[in-house]
Amino acid sequence: MRYNGELIKSQLITSYSHSKDYNYDPHYGRYDSSATLDEMKQYTVQWANNIIIGHGNIGAGVDWQKQSTAPGTAYVEDGYDQRNTGIYLTGLQQVGDFTFEGAARSDDNSQFGRHGTWQTSAGWEFIEGYRFIASYGTSYKAPNLGQLYGFYGNPNLDPEKSKQWEVATFTARLKA
Repeated sequence: MRYNGELIKSQLITSYSHSKDYNYDPHYGRYDSSATLDEMKQYTVQWANNIIIGHGNIGAGVDWQKQSTAPGTAYVEDGYDQRNTGIYLTGLQQVGDFTFEGAARSDDNSQFGRHGTWQTSAGWEFIEGYRFIASYGTSYKAPNLGQLYGFYGNPNLDPEKSKQWEVATFTARLKA
């Protein structure tokens, strides 16, 4: 479902997926005792909003995801559920020759708890067609159920965390 107004845009997306991965030797068939099955269901709901303000915009949204595995799949004796709810806020504004951008996000994962990330950047067009930019941000990604409990999974995985920065000068004049 989508709304596109002159200044405000909003979008709601839902999805469902169900996958079954059979792992077996073709000589023995998929019902042999050595065969495994990775079965996963995933539900997703995303709601994104954007409003134009001044010479930029502000965005905000929520996304929710639930993954589940069925008991007895692969080497998993029990079924597992994992839920993640994320909320975010973004902003971009042009002020003269300068562009400023920022974003913040909070994720609450049923298995790994709540974690926040953020990003900020600034750009300056110091000569027409030439820009200088600087940015810094953090990131976080929790492992999904397939990475934790799938055929090649590792239940001892920890979430990935990183910090990154970038400084660059570039021109829009170089085009293919």
